Amino acid sequence: MSDIIGIYKGRFLAIEVKTAKGKLTVAQVTFQHTVQQEGGIAFVARSVQDVEDQLLEFDRFWRTTK
Repeated sequence: MSDIIGIYKGRFLAIEVKTAKGKLTVAQVTFQHTVQQEGGIAFVARSVQDVEDQLLEFDRFWRTTK
């Protein structure tokens, strides 16, 4: 399970929060992969800017695939 769980624009959202040097465990990588395979959004954030950037990227991708 990720640190932050929610819904973003109708999609399951999982954000794993890490420090600059923090590493994902095997279980965290597996969880993120599963979320993405099932159509959700999952990523690692090391700052608030990372969250903004990832969600903007999702928005750009989502617009081009509609």
